[in-house]
Amino acid sequence: MIAMSGGVDSSVAALLTMRKGYDVIGATMKLCDKPETDSRGKTCGTSDDVADAASVCARLDIPHHVFDMRDEFDTEVMRRFAEIYRRGETPNPCIICNRRVKFGGLLRRALAMECDKIVTGHYAAVSYDAPSGRWLLQKAADSAKDQTYFLYTLTQRQLSHILFPVGVLTKAEVRAIAEASGFVNSRKHDSQDICFLTVRYTIGQRKGLGMGFNKPMYVCAKDVAARTVTLGDNADLFSRSVTARDVNLIAFDRLERPLRVTAKVRYSQREEPATLEQTDDDELHLEFDNPQRAVAPGQAVVCYDGGTVLCGGTIIGG
Repeated sequence: MIAMSGGVDSSVAALLTMRKGYDVIGATMKLCDKPETDSRGKTCGTSDDVADAASVCARLDIPHHVFDMRDEFDTEVMRRFAEIYRRGETPNPCIICNRRVKFGGLLRRALAMECDKIVTGHYAAVSYDAPSGRWLLQKAADSAKDQTYFLYTLTQRQLSHILFPVGVLTKAEVRAIAEASGFVNSRKHDSQDICFLTVRYTIGQRKGLGMGFNKPMYVCAKDVAARTVTLGDNADLFSRSVTARDVNLIAFDRLERPLRVTAKVRYSQREEPATLEQTDDDELHLEFDNPQRAVAPGQAVVCYDGGTVLCGGTIIGG
């Protein structure tokens, strides 16, 4: 089953999967009713996305199924996002959606339809490590597009049923394949988290504070119970320690001793060297070599060993 988002990446993923000899069907998740032309930008799971996915499936001559997952998306993503934000944390909607909907609900539907694999257009790779007997999540060839940060919650069972065909390509190569194949979405813009732009204050925020100062000031902390936002200097945003819970371990069952890793606390950040420890069954602690800026509770910390994702979790503090 190809998870057809209506975008160029999943469309090319479908074509590449067919070229490998698989029998494929397309499936699109309808997540909302907003048109693509929403004035705030491009979101995902719209009616326009469904139409684009149907066009590509018709061109590839494969069946196309549309799953109405609006209620599931609302319950599992929108409401979870709102609840986490009400706690004063900064959730990541793509991670929640991947965990609860794309590789949760959609995979269940695929297996129920007797599909052996689910295929998406994510820039990542999956491999099987025979010595450890574990499935591994690995970085994409295009480092600028790598999406493993958003995929760290994938379980061993899920990884065993996933293919990421475009993970070996660059974005430019993907678009070239789409154009050569006559796909209607070959130049379509990438989706964004438009439905989550109502976040008011985030750690590290400088603009939009609603007041003036004689020097730059930044959001350093939030206290929902007290209904306060603490501002400070840029230097106040840095810390070395990160603690995470709601942990997912990919490369091992448990970390028995401290391990040197690289890690990042947001998608746009480059990886930084750190020492990782598992301090409880569902808790990780990292000490970074260099202080990290604007570590926000609710965001994810993801740990790597070279090109392999080791584990990750939701940040709860330092």
